[in-house]
Amino acid sequence: MKILIIARGYPTPNHPLFGCFEATQAHALQKLGHEVIYIGLNFYSAKNWDIIGTNHRIVDGINIYEHYFLAVPYRRLMPEVIIHHVLKKEIIKLYKKVEKLHGKPDIIHSHYLDISVLASVLKKKFNIPWVCTEHWSIINNDILPEYVKNYGKLTYPYADAIITVSNSLALRLFQHWKVRSTVIYNMVSDAFFVKNTDTPNRLGFRFISVGNLIHRKGHDILIDAFKKADFDTNVSLTIVGGGNQRSRLQNMIDSAGLTARITLMGLKSQQEIQNLISESDVFVLASRKETFGVVYIEAMAKGLPVIATPCGGPEEFVNHENGLLVPCNRVNELTDALKYMHKNINEYNRDKIRESTLKKFSETSIAQKIEEVYLNILKKRHDTL
Repeated sequence: MKILIIARGYPTPNHPLFGCFEATQAHALQKLGHEVIYIGLNFYSAKNWDIIGTNHRIVDGINIYEHYFLAVPYRRLMPEVIIHHVLKKEIIKLYKKVEKLHGKPDIIHSHYLDISVLASVLKKKFNIPWVCTEHWSIINNDILPEYVKNYGKLTYPYADAIITVSNSLALRLFQHWKVRSTVIYNMVSDAFFVKNTDTPNRLGFRFISVGNLIHRKGHDILIDAFKKADFDTNVSLTIVGGGNQRSRLQNMIDSAGLTARITLMGLKSQQEIQNLISESDVFVLASRKETFGVVYIEAMAKGLPVIATPCGGPEEFVNHENGLLVPCNRVNELTDALKYMHKNINEYNRDKIRESTLKKFSETSIAQKIEEVYLNILKKRHDTL
């Protein structure tokens, strides 16, 4: 089967997490024997006129076409209808270029509504079977911006299938647009399931958190809870990620006198994140909102118990055998969870956590479910011919 993936972009050394979910999925589908072509629509990274346009590269046998737009605040500069018209012409032009080089795909699979609204243009114009997967956290709210509502109206009714990455997100799509979807969780890269044989070169007990340094990820709650736990000096917290709250969070750490115990590591590559998780004891992320929370299962793939919040995804897979759930925005409860994990870490079986996660969230397991969606669509289309 020839599959065209349309996504936000593809990971690079400067942006190692950008498009990482989509890239992992693309390579997993390729491993099942499919030909995968990948289009990345990048609205954020182009800072200079000389890189605007389409760049091509091949990564592990997948042809990747990254189309860079100038990073400007489109919605503040022009009406939405004009933006959509311009981008519609761009995606049609890019698709024709890719089809000329690789032939017509059997199926198109897009990710995130702001990308899928453009992919829907290809379905309408070229009548190619089309699946969209929704991950976008903005949808997991009671009230949506008007442009998001309009995107949904232009997109979801035309999809041959809609995949959502959690039950909570599926409910949101039905709430906002009255559309039904198939729930297929995000997958974990096989690289996370590789067991580290080296003994960590450190002393003490380490909590680790991975997530953008933004309000939604709740790092401020975690820092307050860690301070309140008043651990011995051999207990530390490592926070991995970049974002606009870095200065504020560092000020919180410094003011609490925890500069030597809490470290903001900045952005790291997937390999560096894997190594840091392997060298840690407990994963904790106090998110206020998620659509799934793949970082939790990445930590579980390394055998770590997790502390999570019921923020739109983790409540579907965190249980008493692999971690603790604490309410969102509750410093006291999070403090208690940190202290409990530190005291009772030996109650958690790392091998059992890893094996359970492998069974449910491995590349092969999830890719086969996606493949089944494709095959059902193609069968229905064949039966109607």
